[in-house]
Amino acid sequence: MKVDLLRKGCKVLMAGLVVGTGFALVKPATAEAASSANQVGWQYNELFRNQYHYSAAKNWLNDPNGLVYDDTTNTYHMYYQYNPNGNSWGDMSWGHATSHDLINWQEQAVAIPMLDKQADMDFTFKNTTGQFTKDGKNGQVRYLGQPRTDWNGGNGKKYIFSGSTVLDKENKSGLGKNTLLAYYTSSFQMPTRWDDGGEGGMGSWFGMSEVQEQHLAYSTDGGQTFKQFDGAKSVADNMAGLANQKSPKAIIPVTAISGLPGIDAKDFRDPKVVYDQAHGQWLMVVVAGQQALIFKSENLIDWTYTSAIQRQHDSGVGVWECPELIPMTVKDSTETKWVLTMSVQDHAYASGSGMQYMIGDMNAKGAWTPATEKTLSKPNWLDYGEDFYAGVTFGNTGDRRIMLSWESNWKWTDLQKTTPWYSHMTIPRELTLVADSKYDGGYKLMQAPIPELDQANGEKTVIPALNKGTVIPDKGTVLTGDMHDANAALVTNYKGTTYKIESEFTWDEATKPTALGMYVRGTDGFDRKLFVGYDFGPQLVYVNSLQIGDKDSLAAGRDHTNTFIPNTGKLKLTALVDESSIEVFVNDGEKTITQVFYYRPDNIGGPTVKTDQLGFYVEGGADKKATVQHMVITPYRSMFGSIQNQTADIEIAQGSNFNPLTYLQFTNTSGDGTTTILSVTVKDNQVNTAVTGVYPITVAVTNSSGKYQEFTIPVKVVNK
Repeated sequence: MKVDLLRKGCKVLMAGLVVGTGFALVKPATAEAASSANQVGWQYNELFRNQYHYSAAKNWLNDPNGLVYDDTTNTYHMYYQYNPNGNSWGDMSWGHATSHDLINWQEQAVAIPMLDKQADMDFTFKNTTGQFTKDGKNGQVRYLGQPRTDWNGGNGKKYIFSGSTVLDKENKSGLGKNTLLAYYTSSFQMPTRWDDGGEGGMGSWFGMSEVQEQHLAYSTDGGQTFKQFDGAKSVADNMAGLANQKSPKAIIPVTAISGLPGIDAKDFRDPKVVYDQAHGQWLMVVVAGQQALIFKSENLIDWTYTSAIQRQHDSGVGVWECPELIPMTVKDSTETKWVLTMSVQDHAYASGSGMQYMIGDMNAKGAWTPATEKTLSKPNWLDYGEDFYAGVTFGNTGDRRIMLSWESNWKWTDLQKTTPWYSHMTIPRELTLVADSKYDGGYKLMQAPIPELDQANGEKTVIPALNKGTVIPDKGTVLTGDMHDANAALVTNYKGTTYKIESEFTWDEATKPTALGMYVRGTDGFDRKLFVGYDFGPQLVYVNSLQIGDKDSLAAGRDHTNTFIPNTGKLKLTALVDESSIEVFVNDGEKTITQVFYYRPDNIGGPTVKTDQLGFYVEGGADKKATVQHMVITPYRSMFGSIQNQTADIEIAQGSNFNPLTYLQFTNTSGDGTTTILSVTVKDNQVNTAVTGVYPITVAVTNSSGKYQEFTIPVKVVNK
């Protein structure tokens, strides 16, 4: 996603997100990345840092871009909107991380920096809607001058906004076999004039305005560095492997859509390219205000406009963003449907920004047809929480459709105060299209955590033991009466803050409770906790954060998100819990709820208060009951391993020589359970061996994943 610059005036300032007591999710892999991440002093355990959700080591992050799997190197590439110069929105570039398992990510150097030293531009555009129509009619506007991102100074820069990548295996583009093509939106501001011949033929000046158009950069070194496409199709040049900051050629210039109905020069963005196997063509979908435009190509370079999809739900409320057309085979069939996903800036189901999906078909002309007449006016929500946005799928993954999203909401970015980084991604989710007559067009989209998450990061599963309830062999545990808060059924054999918990509930209609569910991330006695439960009255599955103590979020109305699930006598809840993230999958992913949350120490009694309790609850009276069964907890290790101080007590004789390194020992347990001995750096040595007493030494330890921590070790000098 990008910020609508005009809606905020001349500047957009945003700050902080992410959650828990975690650490940075990646070790910078190059000298440039190490420098940008301040590797020397990089901590893994900042307050609110997640443990198994990706975040950059430092600075602002939002939309995932250009997700692709390179099967020639067994590498997943995650590009994303990134500010390399600060922890708020700005200087938008493409950050980059790589993985071999979709779970453990390695942060790389910035892949596509914002464009600099851009040449003056001069073009006209016919606006058919928006502020640049004239007297209610089409407005012919002239853009003349130097592009910029500062609204007034003329700095010659262009932002690198969202987009997608394609691995060009067959050299369709002429840029080289296995070249990685990155399509992105270039966004900038321009001096704007009416094309009326005024001011000596230049046109009558009336201010600055935003322009967006679609560009291409390409990489011949495995996605590490990109060269801007300038129209030439030969990669044999002296700039190979480097970003060319000179003026690139637009693949789809803004003038290509001049005069189309309902179009202006801004809000034209987020190209997503996909291959249409049935018709042998490449398709690009791009949003343009209140509609999505489709272009097609045979060579990935030259694009022809084919059709438009008109927004019908909440038309005019914010803009559409980050579109994708996903060809999916319906489960247990050979039928292919095309799923249109879309992010909406405002008025989403849970308030603020969110994501929708719609089912349809694609024809050979490059036109998408909705499944029914209600498809566009009543879209399905992809997630019912407040923090699931700009999701796109990985390319080149065969029949698998794996989506990653930005776990945030544009409405509340000022509430999320984290440092030195802002924001994180959701876990990757595998999408499945299932026939279901209850949904529009007869299909529903199912979501599930990718199995790699358990395989790469899950520890041995735990079958919860509860301190309350009646165990019935082969049936489950019956929870009876008002069993909530301090009276809830406590899990007695597990405590933690990063895990997956799965449970199934059943009940009889005559004795069903008013509500049931799980407490996660609870304090002792469950004074503080997150609810993941079901309200039988309105038949809503919910995530309730009323009792986590985050006063700012509660004041903003971020306290309760839900989704309708009919009462069928049974319910399955799966919650993936991290330091400041919860993702709930209802009935194996029929619906999902995604939230960030913050246990702010000042509001819960201080930094030593633990939020590691789990439990189960029922409400409604002494005669109400429900059965919980198939309870499983999968603890998730930190992606970066765990550093343990194995140093024995240090005691030395007065007057002796003291070399700290001969006494210090630290080990690391990695995600696969392997333990290694780590090297240690002494940062401060206060030991005076001439005088008896206890002295501190400060040491630094960094494991192979970049997890950094400092320890203070006491040294006792005794009379010899």
